[in-house]
This record gives sequence, C-alpha cells and structure tokens, in this order.
Amino acid sequence: MGTILVETGSIWRRIFLLDPVTASEEQKAGLVRVLQSRYHKVCAGELYRIDGQPLSAPTEAITLDTGMVLIGMSECLRSSSEAEKALRDIFMLFFAGLGISREVCKKIDRSELDLRQQLKMLSLWTRCRQNAPLMPVLNFAAAALCRSEPQLHETRHQTIARMARALLPDAWAIYSKTVSFFGYTVDEPRIPYVLESHRRSPRGQVAREAEPVHEHLLSA
Repeated sequence: MGTILVETGSIWRRIFLLDPVTASEEQKAGLVRVLQSRYHKVCAGELYRIDGQPLSAPTEAITLDTGMVLIGMSECLRSSSEAEKALRDIFMLFFAGLGISREVCKKIDRSELDLRQQLKMLSLWTRCRQNAPLMPVLNFAAAALCRSEPQLHETRHQTIARMARALLPDAWAIYSKTVSFFGYTVDEPRIPYVLESHRRSPRGQVAREAEPVHEHLLSA
C-alpha cells in the first residue's frame, strides 16, 4: 500500500492508496506533451526565471521538471521503481519529439539514462514527507542551478534560499499537472514561510512570483 501527499491547511497528509499500478501509454504521452511545451517555454525564458531573468542553462530546468514528474508518478503509482521505469519511457518519447532521429533514439539505452538528480529529488521528498517535502527538493534543485549561474553574487546560502522561492510556482505546476493525469488533484501549496518570502522578494521578482500558483497550473 502506498500514499499520495496533499496539502490541506499547510499540513501534508497522506491518502492511503491501493497496490502499485503502472502508467498507461496515454498518460505517458500526455506527460511528454506537457514536458515538450514547458521545454519550449523554458527556452523562451518564460519559466523558472530568477530575478526576472531566464536561466543561463535552460536544460537544468528539464532536470527539475522531470524530477517533479518522477515524484508525482511515484505518489500516484505507489511505486518508485514503476515511476522510474515510466520516466525512462517518457524520456525516450521526449527525445523523439525534439526531432532526434529514430536511428539515434534506437542507440540510446533507456536503462543507462542518467537519472541521479531526479532520483535524489525523489529521495529527499520521501525522506521529508512527514512535514513539507517540497522545499528540500527545491533547495536541492536551486543548489544545482547555482553551479550554472555564475552571475549570482550573493553568498551560496542566500542564493539557494532565494532561488528555491523563485522555483516554487513553476515546480508545483508540473507536479500538480503530473498527478492530474492519474486522476488526482492537489491544492496549491500554502507554506506560510515560503509565500511570505515571495511577498518580500526584490521588486524584480514580485510581479511574476506573486502570481497565484493556479495561474501556472493552467499554463504548465
């Protein structure tokens, strides 16, 4: 038996589910379409903006997106191994959708795809699921992004905390979209400290980050 986490009144609670299931081809295809759409938005600088600026390494956002997809599928499929297997299938479909030739795709061994970052995100989520598992995941993602954003001049701790706040709406959007493909809905996060930090962010961040999370869910 597994669980899915939802947030009600700022308290994560478990909904007990039945035995593990597998992702259907339709569900995987739907998630591929979402990832492709978001990939183009990231490349256009529309997602995961920091201080109003797009990421200098947009491919890092794909790691965050697919990590949140893995987390969502793990909750819904009640099995981390089934979720990992489904994500590997999704990656192969994603590559094909980007125009990579069938011949090249055939040479890619899905079992050798490097999912260490995504699996670390899932591990953090699982380890912290008794409280608020989203923020440790976003802190980890922000730390990874820091390495590819050399123009940031704050201390590492300040940078990670600020970036994690900025990542919240777009990361939550893909998680919520993922679980919706399996028939679940989740409330937008109501983590008081995080949302208060959003309101106190520098002016360059306020216009975008203060948007209600449900606005991101509609465009994810």
